[in-house]
Amino acid sequence: MADKVLVVYYSCQGSTRRAAEALKELMGADLREIVPVKKYNVASAYTLGIVQCMSKAEPELAEKIDVSGYDVVYVGTPVWAFTMSPPVRSFLKNSDLKGKKVIPFCTNRGQQGSSLKDMAALCEGAEVREGAELKFVAKLSDEELKAAVKEKFQLN
Repeated sequence: MADKVLVVYYSCQGSTRRAAEALKELMGADLREIVPVKKYNVASAYTLGIVQCMSKAEPELAEKIDVSGYDVVYVGTPVWAFTMSPPVRSFLKNSDLKGKKVIPFCTNRGQQGSSLKDMAALCEGAEVREGAELKFVAKLSDEELKAAVKEKFQLN
């Protein structure tokens, strides 16, 4: 029996959303967006978001994403201050991922920093698989993005 797969992501400017949608399409997975109660815009992502990254804040999320019916959970984030975005921290800290396979991924225009390692550290009791970094997603066509996702996640 095939694993039930969920792709969960937070995206501020759309790059992580595009990567998550490509992954969903290629895998036939379900897709859920992490939505903070107080949404970020580009300016607040570079100010408040960075401060929250440094203080390891966990902003309140608009809804809890139920992962109980899934075997595999891909978790995507943009890289902020060389780590995961605060909404992804909130999701990981408040989700029961025990016994699940978790595959973190990040999108960025520079360096991933410790984002994948930091995400893995919050997946208590999960089998964390090697994550993937997708760079300059906004510059990729849909076909190029799908090819990059296939390569990074070793999909057929």
